[in-house]
Amino acid sequence: MQIKTFVVPALSPESATDELNAFLRGHKVVTIDRHFVMEQANSFWSFCVTYLDADAHYHELLYQQKKKVDYAVTYDMFLQKRGHVNWDKLVTILFLVVHAMNYIGNVNLI
Repeated sequence: MQIKTFVVPALSPESATDELNAFLRGHKVVTIDRHFVMEQANSFWSFCVTYLDADAHYHELLYQQKKKVDYAVTYDMFLQKRGHVNWDKLVTILFLVVHAMNYIGNVNLI
C-alpha cells in the first residue's frame, strides 16, 4: 500500500480538487482521511489517501482469476440453501414403513 497527501485550499480549491479527483479515479483507494485546518485566509482541507499501487492491484486481479472452484463443495452449499431433500434416505424410510405395515397387518401396499 502507498500513501499520498493532498492539500486543497479553502478559498480557491479548483485546481487542487481536480488533481485529487484525477488521482482518485486512477487508483484503487483503500481509505481517505480528511481534516479541515482553520488558519483564517490560509485555511485548507488536508487529505491522506491510502491506495494500492498499480502492480499490487494487477497481481491481486490475477490471483482472483486463478482461484479454482471446487464444484462439489459449491453444489453441496447450493443444495443446503435450497433445503434439498435427501431422496436416498426418504426412499429407504418409505420402504421400511411399507414393509413394516405389511408385516404387522395384512396391508398389501406392494
